[in-house]
Amino acid sequence: MKKIKLSFAVVGMVAATQLTGCLSVKAYVDPAYKNTSYSDIKRPSQPIPVVLTAEFQRNGVVIPKAAKELQSLAERSLRATGVFSPVSQSNAENQAKLHLTANNAADLGEAAGKGALTGLTFGAVGSAITDKYDFKFKYIDAQGKQIDQRYPHMILSTVGNKKAPVENVQPMAINEAFNKVVDDVVIRFTYDLQKQQ
Repeated sequence: MKKIKLSFAVVGMVAATQLTGCLSVKAYVDPAYKNTSYSDIKRPSQPIPVVLTAEFQRNGVVIPKAAKELQSLAERSLRATGVFSPVSQSNAENQAKLHLTANNAADLGEAAGKGALTGLTFGAVGSAITDKYDFKFKYIDAQGKQIDQRYPHMILSTVGNKKAPVENVQPMAINEAFNKVVDDVVIRFTYDLQKQQ
């Protein structure tokens, strides 16, 4: 359950439904990034060593515990691109640097209210909630050139008897959905960075 804490609005909705029993949560990743994949990235002969730092926020407030999870997911995604090889801070001299910030814009009050209604009706009245994320990448190459990119993304979740919020998107668990969101933005950032260089 550790990874679920990254999706705070959904957690609020689920917590409210727990008053009446267990209802399944289905998460759907916004398909806005579906047209870019790992196969679109040109892999160099040697990956670029990069020092990654990650910061996770909820409504602009830093959540240090969630940053560790974000860091781990982003490192995995960067390695999978074949373009980057994350290195530790101690080896940071003359290395490229990448700072990733993820801000989860969540209305916990709305989520709790919807969850309570769903819980009281034992799922007959389903609920839907949108977890909006704003990802910011600040990349400084080994020569000191800085590139900033911003990528909004969303996870749409349902609890109880609620129609899927987007068509042709498979539902998944919340932690899988957040993994997918991180993959999506890292792939797009890497692809855009290659186009700029």
